[in-house]
Amino acid sequence: MSACTPNAEELWQDYQDRLERVLEQSLSSKTTPSDVPVFVPPPKRRWLDAQVNISLLQLAKIAQCSLGRLIAEHNNSLGKVAQPSQRLAYQLNFIRLAPECIASLNKAQSDEAALRSVLQAERQAKIGSAMQDLHFMLEQDSTLRQKLVPGHGLDSRQPLGGLSETQLAFNVLLTLKQAIALADWEKLNTESVEQALGELHRSDLIAGYMLSLAQSLTALEGLNQELSQAKGFLCQPGRNKNRQEILLNVLNKVFIGRLQPFLGALDTIQFELGPALLDLYTGTAYEAQLQFYFGELPDSAMTRLKAAIKEHIALWQQLQQSCRMELAPGSAGGEQATSQE
Repeated sequence: MSACTPNAEELWQDYQDRLERVLEQSLSSKTTPSDVPVFVPPPKRRWLDAQVNISLLQLAKIAQCSLGRLIAEHNNSLGKVAQPSQRLAYQLNFIRLAPECIASLNKAQSDEAALRSVLQAERQAKIGSAMQDLHFMLEQDSTLRQKLVPGHGLDSRQPLGGLSETQLAFNVLLTLKQAIALADWEKLNTESVEQALGELHRSDLIAGYMLSLAQSLTALEGLNQELSQAKGFLCQPGRNKNRQEILLNVLNKVFIGRLQPFLGALDTIQFELGPALLDLYTGTAYEAQLQFYFGELPDSAMTRLKAAIKEHIALWQQLQQSCRMELAPGSAGGEQATSQE
């Protein structure tokens, strides 16, 4: 992001500074996200990997099967560093490939019958842990962990940059979870998971959204509290209305002209990404964090922000009513408010 491109914190600070200059008093709101929960990432854990308990002779019997090649490659990689997504891919591909290989073994031959039993038991064990294995990947993958730490606020001029790509990437992961939940093993596509993670690695949208939402929520809730108590905000009988006219121009130029489009972009991100993210991370250690940033519960961030926006608009309506003024048509560019007196 360019240093000259305003982010959420700078937009709110500019708005606050302008209001302070007109009111000639300090508004103590802060744009650091101090009034939002602090979510600690889940601890890093290691995948407890184990070799399939079959001999080299047994492995040779299934060497022509896709499963046999998968097991051989996996056994050769034991002890080496592998990404959680690669470990998950092995588990799921084992489940998908095992039936065909098992069917090729001769039940009439005792050694092949024993191998069938081993592979069937291993497949059932992996089926039983498949959802847990997916959750492990969602919590431990380095790219996903990085993207779920609020940081690098959104570019206010292009806040929706990368939204469609990010949405597609998370939908791929959600499709995988749905296939696991339905035991639809033929629909597993582990290659698309790596592609999705690669796309997410290039995107800072989620982290930027969370920071910008936290900053906007804290700033607006603070400003509402300060403006509701600010001296000289409302018109007084018999007093000059110049101050209030200037305040309305600040509202038009900064809040309506700059901040509302940015807040609308935050709402769009929450609407487009929220359902998939909440479904995907249900049951993981990130569930509470994503419910706060993307959910619609009474104490979720977007619910609070929408309430704060309504309160902010109500404050300005009180100002207009106290002065019997209304915004002139087309005044969003900064034209003066008009008096009805």
